Amino acid sequence: MASVIASMTERLTPIIEATRPPTGRATLDTLLREALPLDDVRRAEGSVWMALSTAAAVHPELREQHSLYLDTFVDGLAALLSAINPSLGGTGHARARALAATVDGLTLQGIAGSLTPEAMTTTLSRAIADALTPR
Repeated sequence: MASVIASMTERLTPIIEATRPPTGRATLDTLLREALPLDDVRRAEGSVWMALSTAAAVHPELREQHSLYLDTFVDGLAALLSAINPSLGGTGHARARALAATVDGLTLQGIAGSLTPEAMTTTLSRAIADALTPR
């Protein structure tokens, strides 16, 4: 798991660093698209992530690592959502958790070949728009 996270971090850090402070919708779009299996590298990362996520359900040592990474990812998304739209108030964290779950679901379906890259990005764009809309 550590090598998958390191690989993803290596790819995502320049994206985040290029948009300091990372507060815009473009940053959010780019960051979440990078997590989707849209090419061979990301498909391989996504396959390992899904396998490790499944293994975490039955292996406490993996569960702890998985939860740490996921919580960090969700916390970062929540901060970004709040920066983009401060009127979201206290719902930013729940919205970030929903976006992370959407990315996981799209990743699983993309790896399985059930969704095309275009379908994944269209669905993600809709989920991002929903997450940024106050209710």
